Amino acid sequence: MKKVLYLIALIVILGTVVFASDMEYIFERQVGGNEGKLPSEFDYPVCITSDTYGNIYVTDWNNSRVQKFSSEGKFLLEIGNQSSPKLKKPIGIDIDNDNNIYVVDYGNNRVIKYDENGNLILTFGKFGSKDGEFRSPRGIFVDRLKDEVIVADYSNYRIQIFDLDGKFKKAIKCYDPSTKKNYNPRSAARDKSGFTYIVFTRENNIWKINENGEIVLKFGGEGSEPGQFKSPRYINTDNLDNIYVTDYSNNRVQIFTTDGKCRGYFGEKGTEPGKFNNPEGIFVNRKADLYIVDSENNRFQIFRAPEITHLKSLAAWYKTSNDQEELENVYKKIFDIEPDNTEAKKYVLASLVRELENANEDEEIRAAAQKVLTMDNTQEDALKALEQLKEKQIRLEKKKKVRLIIVLVILLIVIIILIMVLKPQKKQKRKDENNKIIMW
Repeated sequence: MKKVLYLIALIVILGTVVFASDMEYIFERQVGGNEGKLPSEFDYPVCITSDTYGNIYVTDWNNSRVQKFSSEGKFLLEIGNQSSPKLKKPIGIDIDNDNNIYVVDYGNNRVIKYDENGNLILTFGKFGSKDGEFRSPRGIFVDRLKDEVIVADYSNYRIQIFDLDGKFKKAIKCYDPSTKKNYNPRSAARDKSGFTYIVFTRENNIWKINENGEIVLKFGGEGSEPGQFKSPRYINTDNLDNIYVTDYSNNRVQIFTTDGKCRGYFGEKGTEPGKFNNPEGIFVNRKADLYIVDSENNRFQIFRAPEITHLKSLAAWYKTSNDQEELENVYKKIFDIEPDNTEAKKYVLASLVRELENANEDEEIRAAAQKVLTMDNTQEDALKALEQLKEKQIRLEKKKKVRLIIVLVILLIVIIILIMVLKPQKKQKRKDENNKIIMW
């Protein structure tokens, strides 16, 4: 009973919500909390992203700026309201693999691309309904695998896809053949398999569409039960293909699988750490940590995933980036925590087999083979290596015996020779002695 009470107390203090064994998020820190125009103050922040260095970027809606913070939450830079072109009601934000920043300039119906220091690179879009034009654009998502930019073109009932230079590639209408209606997309995100997830705030649901724009799944519905929404806003995906959605009026974040099943949720209305007052933007980094904009509380909050989730997310990242060395290092750590993890076991075993292949000395080979067989006692390379060592040992023993026999034969020959040499000498000596006696 005491342990249960202690766990409950710990959850309350840390703002931790447990809804699955591997999805336990811990409140780490908040930044902001005061309404204003000074650095680290906000007037309704909306969206958030983070670069490869851990720096954090937040759109500050009513202050018409983007604020940049260090990974520890220290204010670094203000972007967009001090030099041309000036931002007007910035909303969606994301970053590419080179740490360039893409900001949806809502009030000017365009997207502005900056470098990590806030220097202008380019702008694209203007008011209109033609390809590459916008009417009240909202969310933006950079697909870092395909180098594509997805923009939710709200009042044009579509999402638009661009390359990283802002060149129009494709538009997908948010039209539902079953209802014969167009719908307003608030935000969109894409998973590793290429499926796009679109949030429809008014309808309280999410569409999953394929690359052809066909609806393959709908999930959600109005309500407060798990999997239901009250005014969902922004969406993001992680390396493990979990889907994260800010549930605005329910003051929570929900996590879904790619087939639309709710894995769980956390959050409730409040100003304390771990609570929300109308959450908007959400970002998930490569380690599956969550950055959530708590808009009416004028702050953002960071939640850390547990170690095993960190590692699994990193493993998925290194797979896509083809970093084999880092991938194996991560899987070794996963294997230490979850020795029954099939994927981790496969990579650790492959690493041990390679260690066996590179071994030269007999003891190194024997030790490496035994490590392999500890994980898989049927592994052919290891069994073959030990068999070869055994055969080698037998050959060495035979050679030792042959050498010993040769040595013994040589010794015997030497002895025989000595005997043959010494025996005549001894006879001659006796003869000489006898002759001396006679002469005497």
